[in-house]
Amino acid sequence: MSRDLDQIAMLAVKARLRTRRVNGAKCRIRLAMMMEEKATGKPLPPGLSVHELRARLQPHWIALGYCESEWPSDRQLKYATTGR
Repeated sequence: MSRDLDQIAMLAVKARLRTRRVNGAKCRIRLAMMMEEKATGKPLPPGLSVHELRARLQPHWIALGYCESEWPSDRQLKYATTGR
């Protein structure tokens, strides 16, 4: 990981300790999106399906130490990215 990603990961760990369970899924999604943007140098393209989005964000959740049961559901992914 680059230095930027290391800093984001450390912020995530600190935020994870302070984040309420209610906001957890949305925070995990946003954090993984930021990490993906830092890793590729460009934001995620709009219009990705939930499955494509999950495939792109999954490695970041793994890198942050989230177990599979803590990953957001498809419904949470769709809501966090579209608002509906």
